Amino acid sequence: MSRLADEPFNWNTLGVNQSNPAFHRRQLEALGHIAAQGGWAMALARPYDKGTRYCFLTGALGLPAVPGWEPYFRLAPAERMRTFADPAVREKMRAGLLSMNTSGMRVVRTNWNGMQIVSAGSPAVQRLVGRTFGEIGAERGRDPFDVALDLAIEDGLRMCFTPVRKADDELWRMHAELWRDPRVVLGASDAGAHLDVQCGAAYTTNFLAQGVR
Repeated sequence: MSRLADEPFNWNTLGVNQSNPAFHRRQLEALGHIAAQGGWAMALARPYDKGTRYCFLTGALGLPAVPGWEPYFRLAPAERMRTFADPAVREKMRAGLLSMNTSGMRVVRTNWNGMQIVSAGSPAVQRLVGRTFGEIGAERGRDPFDVALDLAIEDGLRMCFTPVRKADDELWRMHAELWRDPRVVLGASDAGAHLDVQCGAAYTTNFLAQGVR
């Protein structure tokens, strides 16, 4: 595409995966292959350690992609909450999680225990911001996935949550390896498609505060 159009080509975005460190290196090798064929390709990379934010109201980022979940996200919010309260529906949702390809949204499949509440609409759920579904579930004697749906319903689906991320030295080394590559541009854009869960306005600040330090 780049060679025929005589235009630069980029993809949005390239990140690192600690469980698969060869991934970004293979992608960078592809950039070299494109250049050898007479094209010009660059990768965009978010200049910070990105955490994904999820919400049952909007379905971001990718919750409707869990097998069997998409029809629930086509329901109006009030009907969706009634559906999520049904134990039979919850069992179907769990089955969808277990059927997922783990190479995709692995954290959604496995890590409800470690999901942390980051925002909420109601005062009752706002008091739980910063806590994980696992911690709350241990106190209430509830499964973490049930806690997530219970609180989402209580909060009118507005509650957002994210996996707890512990960026260790090795992960930062992988980020630095990617960011220093001359074929990588720091930044990313989705034209505002996910403003409910992410915003790039703080990229430069996050890069200096996290990446450089």
